[in-house]
Formats: sequence, structure tokens, C-alpha cells
Amino acid sequence: MFYMSGNVVVSAAELESIKSLFSEKEKELVNAVARVEALTHQLEDLRHGRVAGPQTESKAQPGAAPSMAELEKMRQELAVSFPAYDFVL
Repeated sequence: MFYMSGNVVVSAAELESIKSLFSEKEKELVNAVARVEALTHQLEDLRHGRVAGPQTESKAQPGAAPSMAELEKMRQELAVSFPAYDFVL
């Protein structure tokens, strides 16, 4: 079966392939957005002195500034996930 629009002819198989690719890219985008949100929350926690991860709360000092190493690690994660953007923290 073929679909025509103007001078463009697309087979059903090609159309299904395009739909599949679009669906895959949509899932990747949803995952990327979720990852950015998670990293944003981590960054906010670091900026406000809340430490997440392997450190315990007893090691976290209230109001302590996030370490530069932690911020740099997060910046690199964002840069890998979104190479088209320049993340300056």
C-alpha cells in the first residue's frame, strides 16, 4: 500500500518505520528529561548543603557549600547527556 501527498509517495513499510523511529526518539527524550530533572534535584540539594548518596547525614554539615568536584561531576554528566549545550555552573 502506498500513500501519496503531493509528489511524495511513501510505502506503508516506510511509514511504519518512520513511526517506529519517532516512538523510539520520543522515549529517549522522556528518559533524557527525567535524567535532567534528577540531576537538577541533585544540584539543588548540593547547593543547599543537603548531601545525597553514599555520605550519611552526620557527615553533611548544614549550610555547607557543595564541593567543586561534585559540581564538576554533575556538569560533565549533563554535558555527556546534552552535548549541544554549554553547562556553566
